[in-house]
This record gives sequence, structure tokens and C-alpha cells, in this order.
Amino acid sequence: MKTDLQLQQDVVAELDWEPAVQAAPIAVLARHGVVCLRGALASPGEVWSAERAAWRVAGVRALQQQLTVRQASAGRYCDTDIAHAVRNVLSWLVQPPAHAVQVVVQGGSVGLSGHVRLPAQKHDMLHAVQRLAGVQALNDMVQVQPGNAAAQQEMPDRCQIEAAIRRRMPPAALLPVRVLVQDSGVTLSGLVRSPVERALVRHAAWGTPGVLAVHDRLQLTG
Repeated sequence: MKTDLQLQQDVVAELDWEPAVQAAPIAVLARHGVVCLRGALASPGEVWSAERAAWRVAGVRALQQQLTVRQASAGRYCDTDIAHAVRNVLSWLVQPPAHAVQVVVQGGSVGLSGHVRLPAQKHDMLHAVQRLAGVQALNDMVQVQPGNAAAQQEMPDRCQIEAAIRRRMPPAALLPVRVLVQDSGVTLSGLVRSPVERALVRHAAWGTPGVLAVHDRLQLTG
């Protein structure tokens, strides 16, 4: 088991390694597996990247995120440039089609509205937009609406979800994960060894057709 000092040093090293984060302003504290991040970063996307980097470190059992977003200097990112960048991100995604989502930017705050077919599409889109430079806030009004009646009646397939989990996890790391399907919701329970494994299992469930809700009951092993 890592000491507090070893865990702190590993988190600092992971933040330094992450290209989406300027690690210098971040102070890292660690105690009994609980890591605290403090400092001021340039954007909400950088804050999100710092969180993800910390969770990747083995031994992190809880995260206290006390990061703030610095006020951007005047004129550094104009709303027009931010809107153009958001539109580019939407066009790069295979789904949803760019015309299905409307974009409004005011004072660095991005508002998204419209519809997508799957929760996983919405998840990917929001995470991509919030990491853009200049985005100070994200107002999510995007709705999940299956495109046709057949899609609305489609039930998640438990076997598909379990197969997707197996594809994402190395055999040596795979621990028993139970998948329960009720209507369009999926409940995940069982054991995972790290926050990274937990994220992989959740992503497998969200990416399965017909899934409109995922209930995470997974537990981290000691």
C-alpha cells in the first residue's frame, strides 16, 4: 500500500504527464487514499482533465476537488471563436449530426440545445465541448430522443453489455460485475479494482443501444 507521500508524488507526476493540464498551479495533498486538488486553472475543461488524471492513479479512493477557473483575460477568447470551435467539435463527432444541436455562446458561456439518440452520444459531446479553451460554463439543454418508434421500444441486451465490458477490461483485471436490465435502465454491481476500471464498465453500459439510464452500484476493492 502506498504511503501518503508516494500517492501525492504519483498524482503530481500524472498531472505533469497529462498534456491537457498546466500542473504548476495545482497543489496536491494526500491522506489515507483521499486526494485533494487545489488551485486555479484556465478553463472548466482543464479542471475536468485534472480530475481524470488524478483518478487514474492507483491508490486514489476519493477525490476532493477544490479547483477554480481563472477569469480569462479580456478579448482572449471571443464568443465567435468559441462558437466556431464548438461547431467544429460537433462536426468531428460521428453522432450526433451537427444540425441536431444548437449552439449559443455569450460571455464564454456555451448553451447547447437540441436532441441526440443515445445517452452515450450526449456524454461524449458534453465532455468534448467543456474541454475547449475559452469555455467558462456549459448550459446543457440537450435531450435524449430515440429517432423512431422501434428505437424507443428497443430493450438493452444484457449479453451485449457483458461482452462490451469484457472487451474493455484485460482478463487479469476483470472481477465479477453483475448486470441487471430493467426496462431501459441498467444497474451495475460487483467489484472493480480502480476508478479507471469503473469508468470502463460504465462506458460499456452507456454505449449499448436502448440504455437510457445507468445505476452505478460498483464497489472498489481494497
